[in-house]
Amino acid sequence: MRYQSLFLLGGHDLEMNAIIQLLEEHHLIYKDRSLQWNNAYLSQYEQDLSLFKDNSSYKIYGIELQEDIVPPSNYVRIDHHNQYTKLPSALEGLKPILLFPVCGILIMGVVMIAVNPVVGAINTGLNNFLSSMSGTSSILLGAVLGGMMSIDMGGPFNKAAYVFGTAQLTVANAGPEQYAIMAAVMAGGMVPPLAIALCTTFFKNRFTESERKSGVVNYIMGLSFITEGAIPFAAGDPIHILPPCIVGSAVAGALSMAFKCGLPAPHGGIFVIGVITNPVQYLISVVVGAVIGMIVMSFTKKPLNK
Repeated sequence: MRYQSLFLLGGHDLEMNAIIQLLEEHHLIYKDRSLQWNNAYLSQYEQDLSLFKDNSSYKIYGIELQEDIVPPSNYVRIDHHNQYTKLPSALEGLKPILLFPVCGILIMGVVMIAVNPVVGAINTGLNNFLSSMSGTSSILLGAVLGGMMSIDMGGPFNKAAYVFGTAQLTVANAGPEQYAIMAAVMAGGMVPPLAIALCTTFFKNRFTESERKSGVVNYIMGLSFITEGAIPFAAGDPIHILPPCIVGSAVAGALSMAFKCGLPAPHGGIFVIGVITNPVQYLISVVVGAVIGMIVMSFTKKPLNK
């Protein structure tokens, strides 16, 4: 249904003058009582309201008017000065720069207090699980650590594996065994962005144009050991993205252990290749893991319908 519009104007200022100019340019009907902010009440237009109220063919728009009377059913309030908020107008400017951030932080603090014990227990359990594996097959441990780096890409599993790896570097008299664990962790974390980047390059029909452009950035993020570069892809299509990444990361972690690679640095990606034990084999581990992740992803992620 097409409505006729009637605009009732509130307090005058430069902004209201601009509104009047726009209404006239578009040949829209308006009523202007030349009100000031101290007397910009809806009751000033009571006579006009009586002519058009409850008329289904009209929409009445009140611009910056205080509602001191009950508006009709066909009345629409336009009030961007927040006349009807519970905050004084002097505090309105503080909302985006002070009130919202502070309240948001307080709410997040309360949520963290409630969530922290649960997440802490999960992390403790995961660390205990990884510690119990230290005496078993190093290749299996590498596969588990690498896979955990891709399960949630920054979540509890990822952080548990990473913290477990970095903790090995702080052990007194840390040596090849501890450095190997850190190397497997980083290899697993580098694979997801690289696998996605390769897949967007060689299997373009599986991704949208914007995804293909974002995929190029993942080459840099993967080589820099920034696993989070894969998060937008995983969040958008977790069923088809996460399993290939987990498989590729597990392979990279296992190969890194099998090649007896070691890493005494907690981060750095390709930029700390100079301190990695058996650097060539380490690069092979990452590349093989990324390629396997890409191949699996090409099967799990079907071509887009054109």
